[in-house]
Amino acid sequence: LLTALVYLNENWQQGDGGELRLFYPGEKNLKVRMEVEPLWNRLLLFWSDDRSPHEVLSACKDRFAATVWFYDQTNPTIPLTEVGNTSTGSAAAAAAPAPLDDPDSAASGP
Repeated sequence: LLTALVYLNENWQQGDGGELRLFYPGEKNLKVRMEVEPLWNRLLLFWSDDRSPHEVLSACKDRFAATVWFYDQTNPTIPLTEVGNTSTGSAAAAAAPAPLDDPDSAASGP
């Protein structure tokens, strides 16, 4: 499982916390390899398994990131749902939520 992570924290400063702590390989290894600050527009790529155990340290303010996971093989411990062909658009349209500015949307209140 490969993780692609981009941080979206403008004006992040040392002491704000929220660092990604990476450990040396091994499922139960607690030896710290490095800590990465969540600085604006920083992109990280790392294996999210026993090759690179990790944790996120607590933050003193809101911390934002966008994450994408790329599966390099089937893993029975990670449930995945097959996505069908939606090239016609009908299945996607049926599953899509109503736009926020739609007055008939259930989200607009009673």
